[in-house]
Amino acid sequence: MKTNFYLEGRFRSKWFSKFINHWLFLCLPHKTEKLLYISFFTLKNKLNCCPILIFFEVLEKIKPSIGLKFYKKRHKKKKLTKVMAVPFILNLSAQCRKAIFWLFKSIKVRHEKKLILKIVNELYGISFLTLGESLKKKNEFYTFGVMFKTAKRFKW
Repeated sequence: MKTNFYLEGRFRSKWFSKFINHWLFLCLPHKTEKLLYISFFTLKNKLNCCPILIFFEVLEKIKPSIGLKFYKKRHKKKKLTKVMAVPFILNLSAQCRKAIFWLFKSIKVRHEKKLILKIVNELYGISFLTLGESLKKKNEFYTFGVMFKTAKRFKW
């Protein structure tokens, strides 16, 4: 069963449309799209640069190259279960989906009052100042992957 996919009209980008689709659950689609466009054009006025290029630059910085699969290993005699994480290489679409999800979650966590300011400050912080909640999430993800012994045997 295929879900409905909302296509945006101004930038005509697949990944920006997916970013808008994450925000559709908060309010109406045209309202969400309008808020995101306003935030992108305030970013354009602030930096004198194309906002969609900044968006893709942010996605490039956030994208993880590996993913983790979790397996539970149960002992027959003991009732203890051992959780193992096995790393695997993500394809490009999975990398972008995970990056958009992390960006969405990090924007929701920010402490500014308006959504426009949250989006502008998160994108600006990641692209130029290299700080933000989504970059912290990426670093935590990699340290969690390295904690397991299986990641040490993984061919990087």
